[in-house]
Amino acid sequence: LCGLCASVAPTSRGGQSSRRLVVLGRGVAGNPAVPVAGDSQSIDDPVKLRRHLTALRSASDWEAAHDLLWWALREAPTITQPIHCNIVLASLSESSQWQHALVLLEHMAAAGIKRDGYSFSAAISACARANEPERAVEAFKSMCAADLTPSSVAFNSAIAAAQRAPSRTKAAELVLAIYTLETFKLRPDAWASAAAITALSDLGEHARARALFRSLRAPEEVSAHTIAAALR
Repeated sequence: LCGLCASVAPTSRGGQSSRRLVVLGRGVAGNPAVPVAGDSQSIDDPVKLRRHLTALRSASDWEAAHDLLWWALREAPTITQPIHCNIVLASLSESSQWQHALVLLEHMAAAGIKRDGYSFSAAISACARANEPERAVEAFKSMCAADLTPSSVAFNSAIAAAQRAPSRTKAAELVLAIYTLETFKLRPDAWASAAAITALSDLGEHARARALFRSLRAPEEVSAHTIAAALR
């Protein structure tokens, strides 16, 4: 995790050593909600930490939010909760910081911090926005493997990321890798089904594409998109 943690610099006051929190990032100076170079003891409970992280996310300062969270994970783990990680994951997603998002997601598991659907959805979105389709698909698979039922937002975000793979064949393979997951417990909507039908057609699996279309029964599974995909 080298280079990802917040910087905590020891200082001296009256001959006694104390720690001061140094949050590195843009837009922090002048924001009274953020403890820049302030006494780290000012963040001594989960509510204060959440308030600081939320303020940084609102200011679109993912770097400072990221650094503050890693300081808390290292120096104040007893006050760090899943909601704090999710706030930072959302900030990383909004800024397309997929590497940081995946590292944080993995650290949550290693540290015993519960990951939920929001955690994974934010990481998937970060990968999708950064045009990292394979990473998005792997994050979605990890979500399913963790016995979490993904939301339609997470599913469609992963599908959309897969469609942006550099080649049509690779895109089709990634879409189907998600759509056909045995651990997947969510009923795909019409848009996702159309993506899967198109993927099968792109791979030359026209019979399977037609069979998938015929298997769609619920009204929310059939639309102009699925019909157009089946008629390709």
